[in-house]
Amino acid sequence: MRGADVYLVPRADGEVIVGATQEERGPDRTVTAGAVHDLLHDAMSVLPVTSELILAETCAGLRPGTPDNGPIVGRVGPGAPGGVLLATGHYRNGILMSAATADAIVACLTGQPPAAEWEPFGPGRFLAGEGMR
Repeated sequence: MRGADVYLVPRADGEVIVGATQEERGPDRTVTAGAVHDLLHDAMSVLPVTSELILAETCAGLRPGTPDNGPIVGRVGPGAPGGVLLATGHYRNGILMSAATADAIVACLTGQPPAAEWEPFGPGRFLAGEGMR
């Protein structure tokens, strides 16, 4: 289920994941009481029975982003076999874009061009002279 500011994902073991916040705090992975409160409040408004669940764990992760809010997918440096292949900067959409990103990376690894939709997201937009290869 998804509400305005929350999502709920049931696990096979009966637990429910409630997420997620979005805060600009740099590399700070501190879980704050206010953020937990807001998530639980929103979860209960979407699915009232969540008020009966046990709070088993809290965690905070980092979502690497880019200055233009697009991912970076492609090779930096000399062509195959050298260079570095990047698939990063997806911010909040990493899991949503994982299959399409995997297709682009497989294309890069096999010497094929990724789908045309990936062209704007090559590392070349940040590093002069570098693009997806």
